[in-house]
Amino acid sequence: MAFKKLSAQRLLPFFAFVATFTIVMTILVCSTDMRTRRYHRLLNLSLESDFQNVAQEDPQLIAFIREHHLRPPPLLHSKRVNLDVEAIPEIGELFGWKKGGVFVEGGAYRHNSSSETEWLERALQWRGLLIQPDPQDFRLLLSRNRTRSHAANVCLSPTPNPKQVSFREVPKNVSDPQLTKVHCFPLYSLLLAYNTTTIDFLSLKAEKAELQVLKTLPFSRVRIKVISVLNPPDDKQYGNSLLVRLMRLLSVHGYKLNRYASINNRWVFVCSRGYSGCSALRVNQ
Repeated sequence: MAFKKLSAQRLLPFFAFVATFTIVMTILVCSTDMRTRRYHRLLNLSLESDFQNVAQEDPQLIAFIREHHLRPPPLLHSKRVNLDVEAIPEIGELFGWKKGGVFVEGGAYRHNSSSETEWLERALQWRGLLIQPDPQDFRLLLSRNRTRSHAANVCLSPTPNPKQVSFREVPKNVSDPQLTKVHCFPLYSLLLAYNTTTIDFLSLKAEKAELQVLKTLPFSRVRIKVISVLNPPDDKQYGNSLLVRLMRLLSVHGYKLNRYASINNRWVFVCSRGYSGCSALRVNQ
C-alpha cells in the first residue's frame, strides 16, 4: 500500500503537467481558429466586387479598411517638397488661424490640382486623411510627402454600402486601356477607420457625386465644422441646381453657405451652431 501511495504521489506532477499542457494547447488552437476565421472573413470581404449587404459601420468592414487601405504618413525625415504656388492662406482666415485642426480631403490632387489642406498641414500643423481613387493621381499624392496625413487609394461611395469601380491607367484614346479596380467606401466608414468623427474641414471633390456622398453621412454621428464642395463650371447652365440641392440638404443640419469665402472655385458651408448643433439635427428627405 505504501508503495502504491508513493507511486501515485510521483505521478501527480506528470498528470498535472499533462492537464496543464492540454488546457494551454486547447486555448491556443481556439485562439488560432478565431484569428483564422477573422482573416478568412476579411479575405472574403476583400474579394467581393460589391458589398451590398455590408453596413457602413460594420466592424469587419472598418477593420478591413484600416488594415488594407489606410496608408500611414511617411517618415518625418522624408524629403519635403515646396508648396504649390496655388496654396491658399485665405483658408487660414476661415478657421481663425487655428492650429492642430483635423481635415478630410476627398479627391486630393485631383487631375494634378493643388491641395488646400496641404497649406493647413504645413503652416498650421493640421493632420488628416487624404482620399484619392485614381492610381495616377494617388502617386502624385504620395510624392508630396504629407508627413501628417494618412492616405487611402479608394473612392467615396455614393451609397451607404461599399462598391468597386475601374479606373483607366492610360488616356482614353489608347485602343487597349489598362483598367485598375478600386474599392469605393462610404465616407463614414473611412472616418471610423481613421478613428475620428470630429472634423474641422471636410473638402469634397468627387466628380459631381458630392451630393450623393454627403447624403450617406449619418450627421447625428459626426461633427464637421466646415464643408467645402467643388463648384463645377457647368452648374450655372442648369440654374445652379447642384448648389440648390446642397443648400437644401445641409441647411437642415445647421450649415449655411458662406458666400464670401474664397477657396478656389469651392462652395463653402459653415456650421452656424457649433459642432453639437450641426450633428444633432435629423434629415427628412
